[in-house]
Formats: sequence, structure tokens, C-alpha cells
Amino acid sequence: MCDNHGNSAAEAAWSAPRVAEGPAVDPVALPEVDEVGVTMMVDNTFDALLASAEGVTRASVDAGRTAARQFADGEAVAGLRAEHGFSALVTVQSGNASSTLLFDTGASPDGLAVNAERLGIHVGGLQGVVLSHGHFDHAGGFDGLAKLRGRSGLPLTVHPAVWTRRRLELPAGQGLEMPTLSRGALEREGFEVIERRQPSLLAGGILITGEVDRVTEFEHGMPQDTKPGTGTAGDTIPPSSTTRHSSSTCAAGDLSSSPGAATPEWSTSSGTP
Repeated sequence: MCDNHGNSAAEAAWSAPRVAEGPAVDPVALPEVDEVGVTMMVDNTFDALLASAEGVTRASVDAGRTAARQFADGEAVAGLRAEHGFSALVTVQSGNASSTLLFDTGASPDGLAVNAERLGIHVGGLQGVVLSHGHFDHAGGFDGLAKLRGRSGLPLTVHPAVWTRRRLELPAGQGLEMPTLSRGALEREGFEVIERRQPSLLAGGILITGEVDRVTEFEHGMPQDTKPGTGTAGDTIPPSSTTRHSSSTCAAGDLSSSPGAATPEWSTSSGTP
């Protein structure tokens, strides 16, 4: 929530914690699985010299070979694309069955797709995408993902407020109109949009927590992220508050790049024996 920025009582009420509608969902029983693997597809940093360790497999040191005419052999090792964004591939293995979901898509239109190709990851087997929240650095890679898949029909689970227009008021009077997702554009790219506030069990028994309200005194959100806006259809949208959906995984498998500072805000959890 945002403090002392002149928002109306109605706007503050929209941003306040609220009970999720629907039947009680706690506790949620998770099926046991044999293995959970998390591959970092997009992160803030990439270090090609980091070595693999127990439980962590790094990208090959020669990942991302690309044409470069200034070198004698005509190529360079570009590594993976790092950016101010986040994306992770979650794979759950249970017996001979495997389920894979994409959690967020990074910031740039092509960063996720570039890294998938450089890592040799085929996204045709994806069973769904989950967005932690609507900020552009978690939702920018849909264009590249759609082109890489080359087919439609991929479920996309989002919070209903993901379409909210947001503006950042930065120091020295600078303002940033944050890119806003378009449901119509996503559907035209072949994504099947599913809006959910409640916890949901997705493919392979992966749990997303649904909306997690801010109930602690020390969580105040982004005080600069305060401006109301207008929806694509001309409807007034409440002011932007970062509606949160906490994120964690019960087990981490192969990591293809070093962890960064991004904090996803939905939860993906899977039970392990």
C-alpha cells in the first residue's frame, strides 16, 4: 500500500488487504513428487565463470555462441542475457511424468527467448505460464515466447489487477509511465488468460498461493507507485499498489544462471517426499 500521497479513501480501500472470495482453501494438500527443478531463465546478473556445485548446475561456459566477424573464427561467446527482470522455469518430476510451468517472463521482448535458445530449452512442452504481478520487468517476454512456441493454446494465470495502469514518481520530478499489459494482445498471441485470486493447483501439483495480503507493519509497498490511470477501454482503474502473491519453491533443481535480486510475488510450491 502507499502512504501519504493524496489518494482518496476509495483508492486506499482498493489497495487494502481483503479476504479472497470463494470457499476455504486452507490447508491445501500437495501431492508428493520425486523432483523439483528450477531453471533461472532471466535474472539481474549472469556470471559465466561461476562453477556448478551440489544441487546447482550452471550454464556451460560456452553458452551463447554467436557470430562475430572481428574474431578469427567468426564467433564470440555472449553468455546469457541479463536484465532488470525475472523469469524461472519450474519442472516437477513424478515417476515418468514431467510437468513444466513458466513463472514470469522477464523484462525485454526477446530476453527470455534468447536465453531459452542459448540453453537449448524447448518451450513447446510448456503447460502454462504464471505471472507474479503486472510489473513490466516480470511480464515483458511474451512476444518472444509466442514466436518461439509457434502455436497457441497456452494457459496464462494472472491476478485480476494485473491490467492496472501504473506510474512511478521518481526523484527530481521524473515520472515513468510503466508499460501496461493488454489482455487482448495476449489472447491474440495465443495465451488463454485465467484470472485467479485464490490458491490453485496447476500442472504437476504445483501450487500458486493466490493473493497474499500485506499484513505486516514493515511492508509499505512502493511509495512512488501511486498514480491512478485509465484502462485501455477508457474505464477508470484504481491506483497502483503492488498486490502481492508471495513466492517460494519447496525444492530447487538445476539453476542455469546465478540468482539475482528479483523477488517474485506469486507462489509456486510443490510437495516433495
